[in-house]
Amino acid sequence: MKAVFLSDAHIRDHRDPNLPPLLDFLEAQVGRVDRLYIVGDLFDTWFAFPRTVFAEYVPLLGALHRVHRAGARIIYLAGNHDFEFGNFFTDVIEAEIHPGDLVVEADGRRAYVAHGDLVNPADRKYRLLRRVLRSAPARWLGRRLPPALVWRIAGGMTHHFTGEEIARRMPLGEIFDDFAARKLAEGFDTVILGHLHRPASGDIRPISLDYGVRRM
Repeated sequence: MKAVFLSDAHIRDHRDPNLPPLLDFLEAQVGRVDRLYIVGDLFDTWFAFPRTVFAEYVPLLGALHRVHRAGARIIYLAGNHDFEFGNFFTDVIEAEIHPGDLVVEADGRRAYVAHGDLVNPADRKYRLLRRVLRSAPARWLGRRLPPALVWRIAGGMTHHFTGEEIARRMPLGEIFDDFAARKLAEGFDTVILGHLHRPASGDIRPISLDYGVRRM
């Protein structure tokens, strides 16, 4: 099985300089990948409205659709910037949506996969804000506001939610290492987390920021 794990692109709009290499990467996977795991925060701002998507993301959504049409199964784990998915992901590309973590079993190995925004139990401020934004009343209100207004509100709040911003307040590298160590001790062969915005391998050596494919 060929699987790709992708997270934290944080594409802001159609002018984002990270968008062209991401589109090239996704196009290269068309017909070549069995599963595409999006481990949260592919978008910097995402909120789904009935039968409506932000125009800024049409090129990226089209690329995902082509990957799916070529036979790939898309599995999307909610991040802290993208958790209200809507009908494009569920109906058009038939994505499997997971609001939290996920256990992946393939080729005789077990991987624990999560976005990583809940790894740190001490960040109570973020956890409270996360709970409020994901509550049924907040989602109900968001779907009834004009999309342009939701875009502006989310854009104004986005810097409070990034792994980079949180890392300035807390030693997230050590917290992530400890969390991964506990999961490995539980019997997992691999732990895959996003959110931190500091690419590292299991031994905490820097790895390439380029988009890449890993085989499970």
